[in-house]
Amino acid sequence: KATPTITWSNPANIVYGTALSGSQLNATASVPGTFNYSPAAGTVLGAGPQTLEVTFTPDDASNYNGASANVTLSVTKAASTISWSNPANIVYGTALSGSQLNATANVPGTFNYSPAAGTVLGAGPRTLEVTFTPDDAANYNGASANVSLTVTKAASTITWSNPAGIVYGTPLSGTQLNATANVPGSFAYSWAAGTVLGAGTQNLSVTFTPTDEANYNLSTASVSIAISPKALSVQTDNASKVYGEALPAFTASGSGFVNGDSMASLSGTLTFTTSATATSAPGSYSVTPSGVSSANYTITFAAGTLTVNKASTSLTFTTTPNPSNNNQTVQLRAVVAAVAPGAGTATGTVEFRENGTLLGTATLVNGVATMNKNFKRGTHPLTATYAGNTNFTGSSGSVTHQTQ
Repeated sequence: KATPTITWSNPANIVYGTALSGSQLNATASVPGTFNYSPAAGTVLGAGPQTLEVTFTPDDASNYNGASANVTLSVTKAASTISWSNPANIVYGTALSGSQLNATANVPGTFNYSPAAGTVLGAGPRTLEVTFTPDDAANYNGASANVSLTVTKAASTITWSNPAGIVYGTPLSGTQLNATANVPGSFAYSWAAGTVLGAGTQNLSVTFTPTDEANYNLSTASVSIAISPKALSVQTDNASKVYGEALPAFTASGSGFVNGDSMASLSGTLTFTTSATATSAPGSYSVTPSGVSSANYTITFAAGTLTVNKASTSLTFTTTPNPSNNNQTVQLRAVVAAVAPGAGTATGTVEFRENGTLLGTATLVNGVATMNKNFKRGTHPLTATYAGNTNFTGSSGSVTHQTQ
């Protein structure tokens, strides 16, 4: 019998999972016959080098012997495929979990993530990586993949309540500027500590800068504070004048000023009310201030006292004629005048004396008192004395009269 010839080349490599088919089981023979393959068509071989065998039975078995052959087939490992989408953004402080580490594969296996679950990543764009190890490592290759994750900065939270009200003149301090935050950082206030704010409802604001600016956003906050006006007493300064003098230019002083304020800090024009006039009788008169105001002060007006004193007088004493003849009638004349700044006409009486002996008393008429007297020959030291009255102080004058 003749031996047929089998022709069968090593097939091209196939990937695990590919069933054997005519692409691999494609032996030919030099004569007609039947091929019996092992493994058979449809078989899925494991990865690695595999031997395919064939037994050939010729149709003309009476003249031909059967034959066999084999070839080598390389089955490569199949790829494992990872499915993993970029996760949604997270906020700094959120630990990685299955919400981000959620890759899947086309075959069973184990995922090894970097960074691992529980890791807290810093703010910014981050890359997550995974390595996949198939359970059927003999037939599947491992795989790796990565995705991008954006970690946004976390909010810094300020806690700050409206401070209790204060009185104008109280500088701002830690009692009012006492904001706190949920993370370490620094506070910049507007207004700053030490500032004295005007009366009314005022707004305070703060900007918080976290120490960890890489992972936390800045934040701002504001509160309001009620600032009450301060009590202030404005009192007329005591003054004095003499009878007949014009009223003085009154002034006033404030008690209770703060923050370097003074009377010049008040609005309006200071005015004064008094019953006194230039010709008011000596005594004490109330002078009440008014006319000024301030948003920062609650003003109480207090009266001062104007004291009117008696005006001083001067007395001019003359005798006419002087010298006179023996037993001649002589006019004694006393002129009483107000001394500036006093003014007005003195009233009352003037006493005329010689060496202390009363010669007589005369009534002032328009400030002049006169009387007549006869003197004997000789030298006569004379005085005229005005005792004063309600409005004027007394005064005196003297003259030496000669009689020939």
